[in-house]
Amino acid sequence: LLGHNATTLALFEVDPANLQASQPGPIRDGLNHEFQNGVFNGLGMLGDNGRLALIFAPMVATPSALGQLNHPDEGKFVGILGDLYQGNHHDYHIKTQNPCPFEQIPNTVPCLSADLIHNAAHAHTGANLFTVGPHQHTDVGVTPTHTRKIFKIPFFLLQHFIAIPDDADVAHYFWSTIFPLIQAEGREVELKSLIDYFRVAATLEAADSSRRSVWNTEDNMPTPIGRNVSLMQYRGAALRRNFPNVFVDIA
Repeated sequence: LLGHNATTLALFEVDPANLQASQPGPIRDGLNHEFQNGVFNGLGMLGDNGRLALIFAPMVATPSALGQLNHPDEGKFVGILGDLYQGNHHDYHIKTQNPCPFEQIPNTVPCLSADLIHNAAHAHTGANLFTVGPHQHTDVGVTPTHTRKIFKIPFFLLQHFIAIPDDADVAHYFWSTIFPLIQAEGREVELKSLIDYFRVAATLEAADSSRRSVWNTEDNMPTPIGRNVSLMQYRGAALRRNFPNVFVDIA
């Protein structure tokens, strides 16, 4: 797999001085380009109550014959959800509009620095979900933070995200377990978009709400492609072609 040295998180960053940059289309096109070049990517989304969905080998589907845009799934964004280790996984559609998780969240979120959130996660005890805030933009140690409702996982962290238990507090797991790995690698600047995502994921939207701005409602989460035979065959061929050592037996 080429993901360890060929993937980048740069397009997922949100530049507040240029909000027209890094729009959803180029991000999806970049992921598709990496897929076609044999890069094994992982994405993540948080649903209601912070439930984690991991998406692997995402691509833009172009199953129309001879380039004619007549296939109902033409241009849809598709990725794997499920257990990669046991082979129990299926293809899902990831929404690309109304709303699209690749879009920037509409509001800037005032967040503590990564080091302060890490310290708070280390001190957190109890069964309640780990949270900080909510904060005001005028609070000491707080900076305005921009992100999206989906994140890209660097290759060296894929196994650590896969290892997150199903019932885990994902934000707490990131800050207590995964963030120290990023620090140990000295990659905080390179992985700014991932860190900013989880700064927002740990921060309450409001004092009277448990929601976080990066949580997706259930109807915005990925949906199974179902018994879509033509798309299954198209995806199966693409996975075997680009990752023959992983998907050699896929039907």
